[in-house]
Parts: sequence; C-alpha cells; structure tokens
Amino acid sequence: MSEISSYPVKTFTIGYDETEYDESKLAALVADKFKTEHFVGKVQQASFEETLDNIAFYYDEPFGDSSAIPTGYVSKFASNNVKMVLTGDGGDEVLSGYPAYQGVRFAELYGRLPQIIQKIVPMGFSLLNNISSGSIRYKAQRYEHLLVSASKDFNSRLLEKRAKPDLSSIRSIINPDIYTWPITEFINEFMSKCTYKNDFYKLMYMNFKYDLPNDYLVKVDRMSMAYSLETRLPFLDHRLIEFMIKVDKKIKMNGWERKSILKNTWQKNYRKNY
Repeated sequence: MSEISSYPVKTFTIGYDETEYDESKLAALVADKFKTEHFVGKVQQASFEETLDNIAFYYDEPFGDSSAIPTGYVSKFASNNVKMVLTGDGGDEVLSGYPAYQGVRFAELYGRLPQIIQKIVPMGFSLLNNISSGSIRYKAQRYEHLLVSASKDFNSRLLEKRAKPDLSSIRSIINPDIYTWPITEFINEFMSKCTYKNDFYKLMYMNFKYDLPNDYLVKVDRMSMAYSLETRLPFLDHRLIEFMIKVDKKIKMNGWERKSILKNTWQKNYRKNY
C-alpha cells in the first residue's frame, strides 16, 4: 500500500500500560519502516466499566471473546480519522499462524513416546507444582496441562484448551435437571462433519467453520459497526482461501515456524525492493 499510494497510509493500533500485553512498539517499527501516518491509542483501566457496558449493548447477546474490548477501542479510535479500514483478520486461519498449530505438532511427536513416559513426565511437573510458588508454580501448571492434554485425542484437546473455566468447574454449576447441550456432544457432532484425518487440518477446519463465522468476524463486525467504521479483510479473499486450503501443512508451517509462507513472501519482496 505504501508503495503504490500517493499519500501516506494511515495506520492505527492500541497499546497498554502493561508491557506484557503491549504490542504498540512493534507496530511503531512497521509504521516507521513503511513511512505510514501512524496513530496510537491506549486502553485505560479507568474506562473499562463504560467500555464493557457498550460491548454488552452492541452485542446484545452473550459473547465470550475478551478481545472485543481492544477491538472496540481501536475501532472508535480509527473512526475519528477514517471511514474504512483494512484488517488482518483471517491471516492466522488461512496461513496457520496460531500457536495451536505448534501444539498439534507437539502432540503428534509426544504421542509417539512410550505410554510410561507420557505418564511419568506430567507427574514430575505436578510434584513441582505442589512444592513451588509464584512464577515457577504457574509454569509447572502450564507444562503439566500441556503434557496431559497432548496425550488425548483432538476433540478432547480442543475442549481442554477452550474451556474457561475448566470442564469440571463448568459441569459442577450446571443443573442436570435443566436441559443443556453438553459442550462435549457439541464438539463431537461439529467435528463429525470434518473429513480430514490429520489433526493439523482438523484445526484448520475448526478455524474456518466455527471460529471465524461465530467469533472473530462477529467481534470485528459488531465493534466496527458500533462506530460506523467499515472493515475489509484481504486475507479472507475467497481465491486466497481456496488456494491455501490445498497447500500441504509442511509448507504452511516449516518446522515450528508459523506463517512460513507469509514470512517467506515478505522476505523475498523485502530483499527485492529494499
């Protein structure tokens, strides 16, 4: 865009005071590289309650994606300067950018180990969890959970990763006398329509068929429309999707590198043009 535009491209991002979550410095590097007219807003704790009320109003239904909050912030922020924006939505789905794809690869490798090792290693982290505290205990819990879930089938891992809070806590608060559709049955029925056998492609199926239409695109559409901002999503061009679905997983994710195709394409163009 910067190369073909006769005027500086406007770019927008949202930052945080908490450095753990803040990506505004990375965005600034990109803006500087391509000489964009860059705008940086910041999510403030003081306005959180008001923002949450706005989100509840505009969604008008239960919606569990917390990233709706910064999406609302950046949409409001951008709408003060432009009427239409391009977003990167779909990039992780089309180009296998989520860490979950690395998780699938790890589960495949871990599943090849003898069963006795798969049982002993998580027990070690469980022991460390019981005798430690602070960040060490937190990491031990994470690794224990990762290893235990890696030994399970794809649908079970999907439930373990996405359930917040954990499944046992959810079951404990649901009255069995009131009809509900158990999440386990929902996931199993949903994935039964998937014809892929490999877990990598099963995750891709879930991203395309469930996550985008029921979560991510809903989130962006509601929050952008709340501030009369039009969004366009280049990564979801049907021609790109139809092509990328046919690309082998080894090319999509070279070793442990996510978004390999996008990174290689950018590097080749960068070397050529710069």
